[in-house]
Amino acid sequence: MNLLLTKLILTPLAIVAALWVARRWGDAFGGWLAGLPLTSAPVAAFLAIEHGRAFAAAASAGSVAAVASQASFCRFERRGVIGTFHRPHPAKEAKRYQVKDAREYLIKIGVKP
Repeated sequence: MNLLLTKLILTPLAIVAALWVARRWGDAFGGWLAGLPLTSAPVAAFLAIEHGRAFAAAASAGSVAAVASQASFCRFERRGVIGTFHRPHPAKEAKRYQVKDAREYLIKIGVKP
């Protein structure tokens, strides 16, 4: 019961702290902080305590794969112009339409590609 109470308090507290940081110092810093394993690290620790290190290691590998999939999406904002880009994996090269979208975004924000 003690571990359950710790789970119910620790993880939401980490998320609230990240939200507070974003409001206090801005979205860029809040986004950087939210990118840290604030929720997955405590979960991995709880899994190791309850199910053993091997189980926690396997679950953490799945967690890393999920973060990698999130990294394939990027959003940029400059002078009110928003550019959203996605590079599907496992392709190393960007598709023609992706290059076109990036070029159009750069032109909109005043960068000569």
